[in-house]
Amino acid sequence: MTKGDANATPDPHVVAAAAVGGVLWYHVPSVGGLRDRLVGPAGPVVLVVLVVLVVLGGIVLLGAAVLLLRSSGRRDADR
Repeated sequence: MTKGDANATPDPHVVAAAAVGGVLWYHVPSVGGLRDRLVGPAGPVVLVVLVVLVVLGGIVLLGAAVLLLRSSGRRDADR
């Protein structure tokens, strides 16, 4: 039994399994749950939290890279 996304009722005819096309390329677990939270009433809050976490992660990585570059420069100067 098949049913299109925009249809409220199942299709009137049965589709043979051999007639169904499509291949799963990849599977990302929990993305559907994240999507549900973004679409739900708490969506804007969840989106802001995600953006803040990504920005903070970028700042931390950038800071670590700067510290690593500075410390490697000091080691080269000491030699």
